[in-house]
Amino acid sequence: MNEDRYAQFRACLNDFCRRPELMVLRTNPQHRGNITYQHSRNVAIYAFYLAERWHWRVDIPSLVRGAMLHDFYLYDARAAGHGGLKHAMQHPRLALRQAQPHFVLNPVERNISLSH
Repeated sequence: MNEDRYAQFRACLNDFCRRPELMVLRTNPQHRGNITYQHSRNVAIYAFYLAERWHWRVDIPSLVRGAMLHDFYLYDARAAGHGGLKHAMQHPRLALRQAQPHFVLNPVERNISLSH
């Protein structure tokens, strides 16, 4: 693994995760016992790992921001009765719609959210 790219990734992830807007993700349950915040961090880490392993050229800040915001829906889906296939199909657009007032997203970051 390229140490410089890894250091850049860790710095981007740590900086972005300090954003106060992301604190709401620390209270939303996610699947398999995770909270949405930890799930999104895991997605960022795994996406970076795969990009490095397969030698993909990626914009690291966009990868981090897209991964951290891909589930930026601001409610507990199960408690709100939004489960199953309907939620699975609708939440990428909802996450993007809810992220846009808080973050200026570039086309790559929007695509990450929508394509999940």
